[in-house]
Order: sequence, then C-alpha cells, then structure tokens
Amino acid sequence: MVNLLKNALDDSTDVTDTAQLAIFIRGVDNNFSITEELACLFPLKDATKSDLYKAVKQTLARFSFTIGNLSGIVTDGAPTMVGKKEGLTTLMEEDAKQISNVRFMKYHCIIHQENLCAQSLKIENGMDVFKTINFIRSRGLNHRQFQEFLNTLETSYGDIVYFTAMRCLSRGKMLKRFYDLNEIKSFMKSKGKACTQTGKCKLADLAFLVDITAHLNDLNLRLQGENLLINYMFQTVMAFEVKLKL
Repeated sequence: MVNLLKNALDDSTDVTDTAQLAIFIRGVDNNFSITEELACLFPLKDATKSDLYKAVKQTLARFSFTIGNLSGIVTDGAPTMVGKKEGLTTLMEEDAKQISNVRFMKYHCIIHQENLCAQSLKIENGMDVFKTINFIRSRGLNHRQFQEFLNTLETSYGDIVYFTAMRCLSRGKMLKRFYDLNEIKSFMKSKGKACTQTGKCKLADLAFLVDITAHLNDLNLRLQGENLLINYMFQTVMAFEVKLKL
C-alpha cells in the first residue's frame, strides 16, 4: 500500500521536433520502502497545460492512482507547468484539495535551478571560445583540415568537442578540451583568425572558466541518481556555495 506518492515531470524535444513529456513517479509505502520509476514518456502535439494535465491523469490511471494520491509535484519551472492561475501545478493542486486533505507540495527541480545559476556566469572569453569552435566545427572544410592538423602533430586529442545547450555537462568538457589543445592557436593563426588562447590575461580567465565549470559539472552529477532526498541535495548545494566563497 503506497503511503506517499510524488510526481516529477520534465519535457524535452527529440530529433523529430516532437515534444516528449517524461513522467516519473516516486512512492513510499508503509514500510518506508522507496520506489522510483519512469512511469511514462508521453508525446505532446501542443505543449499546453491541458495536454500536460491530461498526460498526468492518464499515466496515474494506468497505475490505478488519482490526483488525490499525490502529495507533491516537481517540474522544470516552465510557464505551462507553474503558471499561478492555470498552470499544470495549479490545476493539480486544486484537484488534490477537492479529493484529499493532504498538503500538496510543489517544487522546482533543484538541478534546473543549479543550471540556471550556472548560466549567469558570463565571461567574455567564453563567448570567444564558442566562436572559435563554431568556426572549426560548423564548416566541413575547416573541420577536416583541423582534424588532419591534429593528426599530423600526433596530439592527445583528435578533435574538439562541440557544445550543446541541451547537454549542460558538455560545456565543461568542451572548455577543458579547448584549454588542453594549444594547437588551436596555431590553426587559427594559419586561417588569419584571432584565438582566445593568446595573451596571459585571456588564458588566465579561460583557466578559471575551465575550473569553475568542472566544479559545476561535479555538483550536477552529485545531484543526479536514484534515492536522493531533497535535504541531501540542498546540503550539497549549500556546501558548494561555501566552497565558492572560500
């Protein structure tokens, strides 16, 4: 018998531009045994609150649950999710109040919060890195020539990592690879382009950016995984803030 049941939702878009809503369910029974599973991956034609609400109700019905069985919900904070008047969380909270007296708790995913904070870290050299990598990777000829250039020099890496906003951890890996590949400066010079790796001040700023994103990646990984309680995740974030001050 499930005693407490919580719901976590996140939406993303696949390679066919179809929005996919991932619905996770976490339950605690009378013996305090925790069950955490991906309940459903629901394709959405329109990312509206009514579609989200319908998807959640259908998923709960599959497992013989209702909105009244839920004690809380975690979302990514999108307007259709957390709108004060007609958002998904508001609709579910109103239904829960009518069915059950259990206090309905609403949370914004702590990993999304951490990622939003990481985006506020703005250093000009970071934009220069993206421009350099885009110059190399977005043009087929430049990319082939760069790979051959690294192969000729027999470097430790055979290519530069591309950064994608959807995979936030790739940002740190991309910066680290860029920092390690000193050959990029020579390649860009042969193309008549400037490079961030030129100059002691720029190089020091880049090194700082590499270090701080590596720490953010480590924090992000520690916030992921099964059976993590919110108090542990919160303490991990607070400890990270103390380290930043030091």
